[in-house]
Amino acid sequence: MRLHSTEIVEMAGIAGCDYVVVDAEHEPFTVREAAELVQTTLLCGMTPIVRLGRSSMHMIDPMLSAGAQGFNLARVKTAADVRELTDALYYYPHGTRTVYALGRSGRFGFETEEDSWMKEVNAELLVGVIIEESEAIDNLEAILAEPLLDFVDCGAKDLRQSMNMPPMSDVKAIEASVFARAKAAGKFTGHSVQGHLPDEAVYRSFAKGGGVMLNATPSGIIMSALAAQAALARTISAKQEKAA
Repeated sequence: MRLHSTEIVEMAGIAGCDYVVVDAEHEPFTVREAAELVQTTLLCGMTPIVRLGRSSMHMIDPMLSAGAQGFNLARVKTAADVRELTDALYYYPHGTRTVYALGRSGRFGFETEEDSWMKEVNAELLVGVIIEESEAIDNLEAILAEPLLDFVDCGAKDLRQSMNMPPMSDVKAIEASVFARAKAAGKFTGHSVQGHLPDEAVYRSFAKGGGVMLNATPSGIIMSALAAQAALARTISAKQEKAA
């Protein structure tokens, strides 16, 4: 979700999506706007995941209170970055998250037994990182060894920039190696599907080996579908004018 639209979140639920990622790294969401997307995701039976950047770590506590069940941290460089995230997300014995069951995630404190609730929250969390720094490639083995890390994504464009702009084909080869090593370490991998529905072969290539999270942006889907519809309408109109 790069758009502040609870209606699009509802459409995703109706369409059968499993989760929604609220992009708090790139987009100018306020804490309240991001919380609305998280809450709507839950109400529609999906898992809300928040994507964090270096300047949006302050959103962790309010997003947890709103009900976020997953976090995806961009620009990770070391295993220490992963541990900093998990320490903020988890309750004892895995972290030092602030004990607060008075928000939405704790049923506003109504008949909430905190000890059992904290264990339940710990069990339901999903933690991911985005590999897009050359330093992360050097530290990948240690990053993948983090026991609370669930999934790994890659940001090829930022990774390329951190490597002084080599050919994209070189970066894609490194990205493929990251995904292979992540799967070997028992982690899920995240892949972005750009634009409208790709063909079956694209899906098969992404999903090879299982353990895959496929991400599509509503803005990309809408733009590509609208562009295709507009182009088709113009083609038909031009043929009709020619025939006339």
